[in-house]
Amino acid sequence: MRVFRFDEFMNENLPGFNSKNLPDLKYGSSGESVKILQKHLIDLGFLKISKPSGNFLTKTQKAVSDFQKSNGLLPANGVFNKKTRSKLGASLKSAGANLKNSPASAQTQGISLAPQFKKYNVSAQVKAQLKYLADNNFISSEKFTILDDKNSKVHTFLPGYELLKTYNVITGKSKGDALKTKTLTDWFKSNWSSVVSKFFKSKSWSETKDYVDSEYFKEWDKKNTPSGAFRRAKSIKNFLNSTFLTTVAQIKYGKRYITWETCDGNVIPFGFHGTEIPARVAVLTGKEVIDPRKANMSFGCINFQEKDIVEISDFIDSNQLSIWLPDETNDIVKLSVECLTGKKTKPPVQINRIDQYYLDRPGLRRGGGLD
Repeated sequence: MRVFRFDEFMNENLPGFNSKNLPDLKYGSSGESVKILQKHLIDLGFLKISKPSGNFLTKTQKAVSDFQKSNGLLPANGVFNKKTRSKLGASLKSAGANLKNSPASAQTQGISLAPQFKKYNVSAQVKAQLKYLADNNFISSEKFTILDDKNSKVHTFLPGYELLKTYNVITGKSKGDALKTKTLTDWFKSNWSSVVSKFFKSKSWSETKDYVDSEYFKEWDKKNTPSGAFRRAKSIKNFLNSTFLTTVAQIKYGKRYITWETCDGNVIPFGFHGTEIPARVAVLTGKEVIDPRKANMSFGCINFQEKDIVEISDFIDSNQLSIWLPDETNDIVKLSVECLTGKKTKPPVQINRIDQYYLDRPGLRRGGGLD
């Protein structure tokens, strides 16, 4: 997985566009170079076709001619030559810069959006991500989610990129997109004796949990929610990857955890979970209008209202894809082969299906009955 800059997104088939990348082209030319040229002309608004065909015919010739006229290139004969190539590179670079620096309400200018996306009440960054997916026909038959970290929203999408619902969330207090890899379970394995000792001394789950929180998060100098593409983990242990730690955390965070892992199969120390903390609940329900980042409300996990995490946990299936957008830039996330196929490069985690059944149904006790 790689996060792409907006200017690269505008030139997605030709990252780092420059005048040496394309040959001279004219009426009758065909192939991948023509497709790339057509893509750029579509993005700049000169070519009115749904997708690149790879055939340089009348519409492409007119688009090149119109581009030449617009940029004072004579003769405007529709032949893609050295001067046109150089001017196109400059135009694409300028379009990418303008897109990054424009206000959110105008950031979709220069991007050809499907009508269905234009009507969505989502940010320009989310629309740009949807355009990338739709242009490449990626995950078109799957359900998925997009985290808009900047705007504290999680959007759920049905197959065909249909927006289903938007949830208010709280994300990491710090801006930043780097992914930390040390999970709470990793820390616990190295410090289990001190945790057990704390419990026997205090005789309190709550104090033990607070001790674990404070010691683990001391190592997080920047408490951010990462960006990238992740899939719901198949591991039965839920977000904390430990039945013991999940039980402890229920005191503060509720029973539902959605565990995520990188597309190559590594569990990450960030998850979707509910919250019982009054200050967070007040923000999520709109009773308090404050910036949760300034209030130091999350170290990186994505906090939901309890009813919302229950609802979205029924929507998110095992191995389902979730795209977490950057909050330091307007960039989008491009998907790796592993993310697109769901196939991991390391052996799959062994699953205890009985435990998974009960973990996904927190109100159900073993042996029957509800809590």
